[in-house]
Amino acid sequence: MKILIKRYVEGKYRDEVYELDIKENWTVLDVLNYIKENIDESLSYRVMCRSSVCGTCAVKVNGRHVLACKEKATSLGNSLIIEHVDNLKPIRDLVVDHNPVERNLRRGGVWFNEKYYKGPLCKEKLNKVEKQWDCIACLICEAVCPVFSEKFGGPYVFTRIYRIEEDPRKGSINIFENIINMLNIEMCIHCNYCSIYCPKSCMPEFAIRFLKNKFNIKQEIGDNLDFLSF
Repeated sequence: MKILIKRYVEGKYRDEVYELDIKENWTVLDVLNYIKENIDESLSYRVMCRSSVCGTCAVKVNGRHVLACKEKATSLGNSLIIEHVDNLKPIRDLVVDHNPVERNLRRGGVWFNEKYYKGPLCKEKLNKVEKQWDCIACLICEAVCPVFSEKFGGPYVFTRIYRIEEDPRKGSINIFENIINMLNIEMCIHCNYCSIYCPKSCMPEFAIRFLKNKFNIKQEIGDNLDFLSF
């Protein structure tokens, strides 16, 4: 199989082509590991596990954003074009900068404040936010978002806000109403790409739509592309 990797080194892109005999059960991550271990040890990419539970190995393959450890290489075609995810600035090869997303988390204080959360959390009460708790921070939702910017909080951040805001232990206190305004949630155009491409089906677009409705946030004028929703 022909493998083309779009590498980013010292501010420049270059294409590297490899010819490999791919085994039927190999994932994209197996391909990357083989190249690094046997052909070019300078190849850079992120990986922590092989069980699709950490999200660090997200890449773009043949135009589609996937988890490298989960996607079978042979399922993606007779050849592969592997590149870093969209929207996030590359650092080296397939490694991208997560700082813009982390800054939005810090800007919004998107974490639990224990004084608001009391009592046990049983499975029945967890149902409302259970899906959003499956998020593995792969940031594919950010990579496919057409309005991604420093100004816009982003589907990943709003998904985390939703699961904290709607935690049933919190009661009726609204913690994030001012924060979602500061993070410009109205910029979301509801294209639904974040939900379509989320490998864990966390439904970020649902979380954003829910928060907009809850706090009566109006769509930003000129950005209403709701006809793209599925």
